[in-house]
Amino acid sequence: MPAWTFFDSFKTNTINGTGIIDFDTDLIKIALITVSNVPDIDVDDFWDDLQATEVTGTNYTARGEALGSRTVAEAGGVVTFDAADVTWVSSGGGFANARHAILYFDSTVDTTSNLVATLDFGVDKGNTTGDLTIQMDSLGIITLT
Repeated sequence: MPAWTFFDSFKTNTINGTGIIDFDTDLIKIALITVSNVPDIDVDDFWDDLQATEVTGTNYTARGEALGSRTVAEAGGVVTFDAADVTWVSSGGGFANARHAILYFDSTVDTTSNLVATLDFGVDKGNTTGDLTIQMDSLGIITLT
């Protein structure tokens, strides 16, 4: 699976101290959007920039799924943020048009829910003929050395 691409606003906010996200305690989610809105890593900064093209269907919850089993750890000078894989269970009435996964901090307000990263599947994916699982990298979602 391709790697996460981080939004410029996330990188800037992390370095300059605005929009601070606590990855092991804040509500971090993964949502799915269609190909009709390609995330612009240079411009998009909040969930309201992308939410209009979120997928819909059985076994998909609006605003996405919360990441579970989150960890922030340091070992040998390397800091890693990781979480459990996310799965949308198969349903014939599900969705088949997810093109991008969006990792974001959900403040519960679209205009203040900071975007973190996007994952481009390259093709539409769904849960109509089987589970859709986003498998997190075994080295972590974010790794700083």
